[in-house]
Amino acid sequence: MCEDDAVIATNDDAALCKRYAVAKGYWSDPYIEYFIKSTSERKAPEISRGYYARVMGMKILLDQFLTTTNYNCQVINIGAGFDTLYWRLKDENVSVKSFIEVDLPPVTSRKCYIIRNRKNLLRMVATEDDDIQFSSCELHAGEYHLVGSDIRNISEMESKLLSGLVDTTLPTVFLAECVLVYNEEHLTSALLKWIAEHFRTALFINYEQVNMGDKFGSVMIENLKKRGCNLAGVSACSDLESQRRRFTVSGWDGAKSWDMTETHDFQDLKKVKLILSETLWHL
Repeated sequence: MCEDDAVIATNDDAALCKRYAVAKGYWSDPYIEYFIKSTSERKAPEISRGYYARVMGMKILLDQFLTTTNYNCQVINIGAGFDTLYWRLKDENVSVKSFIEVDLPPVTSRKCYIIRNRKNLLRMVATEDDDIQFSSCELHAGEYHLVGSDIRNISEMESKLLSGLVDTTLPTVFLAECVLVYNEEHLTSALLKWIAEHFRTALFINYEQVNMGDKFGSVMIENLKKRGCNLAGVSACSDLESQRRRFTVSGWDGAKSWDMTETHDFQDLKKVKLILSETLWHL
């Protein structure tokens, strides 16, 4: 298995964990079942709880951006995988100028196939008046664009995004869930510099690991290595300051970072049966 294949496999892992958590009632997502088959394998409660915090944390920050811009903005989800955010936003009657998902072509080709063959998904990306353009790994319809591109190849991604898909003068939010950690640090720096140089107003919401130098982080790194998956960008995940610094040295005006113990409200999870102690949550 090549390294890209191992990284691509993490998309299926994440989608499977999300589907399991949704089935257990942690949050509502009627679309995840279209993208990944269910499994009889049980997941530990702390995994489901972690994914709940991940999904809700990203959504809360995104909602703040959308309301601040009065929805006159663009969303670019990099390394989007089988994320269902677009469809969940449509359920809330939320529309933006452009909603763009970017991932490696082997991932987007599978997502294209699924969308084309699921009427409940396809009808939400385009109205009867919209033209739908399909290729083997891309889909363009109305405000929704699924783009097959390697974010490590800035020139390729730039040629696709700036060919009419995005307006660099509009406020734009970039989303990344555990994506940058798989790329070498100089490649992530090039991506962040490109965004800072080309977009007039941009926000980057990045959900990623920190404290990767502790015992738990070391175990995670070794387990992923055994699967052929190297965390090439792990040096930026040593602590909160290193996460902030990767942005400020790449031309961004500022950066803030929090760990989940600072942002997570345990009261929100009382409706879910949890057996995880707050002590374990702090690990």
